[in-house]
Amino acid sequence: MGSLWNTNSFHNETSEYGALRMMRKTTRLHYAAHDGDCVRIESLLAVGFDIEARDGYGRTPLLRAALNGHIDAFDLLLRYGADFNAEDDWGRKAEHLAVKNGHWDLFCLILDLGGEGVLYSRDNFGRTPAHLASLKGERDTLSAIVSSKFNINVKDNWHRTPLHLAYKSENEETATFLKEKGADNKCVDLFGRKPEDM
Repeated sequence: MGSLWNTNSFHNETSEYGALRMMRKTTRLHYAAHDGDCVRIESLLAVGFDIEARDGYGRTPLLRAALNGHIDAFDLLLRYGADFNAEDDWGRKAEHLAVKNGHWDLFCLILDLGGEGVLYSRDNFGRTPAHLASLKGERDTLSAIVSSKFNINVKDNWHRTPLHLAYKSENEETATFLKEKGADNKCVDLFGRKPEDM
């Protein structure tokens, strides 16, 4: 195991520090949502567990269900009144976590429930679901986003577009798809880099 003070992993969710941070405030309801265990979720809510409790990353049980793509658990928590717009410590909402982890079906549900606002939802880095889908090479998600007349040239806090992130992740297929859908390959980020310079 690496040192807790390794600067490359200090804030990484999978580092030793990250694991300790997450466990610090995690409730049994978080674990049930994480596992997608609807029976356990209902029994824990029935005895008064807080549906909006935050774990060490500021994630509610709803966000833990989204992180792992558990549609039934996500839907159940919403029916019990969970905050659809909850954000974690990085400003990530359910839509960001679903896209980041490749949960296409859940993202579609969130898009149906939240409408166009979901597409333009930004985390603390200014990244939309389209940015995260481009970074991960999630073609289905990008197709759904583009078909919604989304501005594919939207910029994050570093003025990077989804096309910048497709190139950054070395995903040529995603980059080609974005260019076919109108992504601007000449726009520059804060450091003067075009997408192909990433």
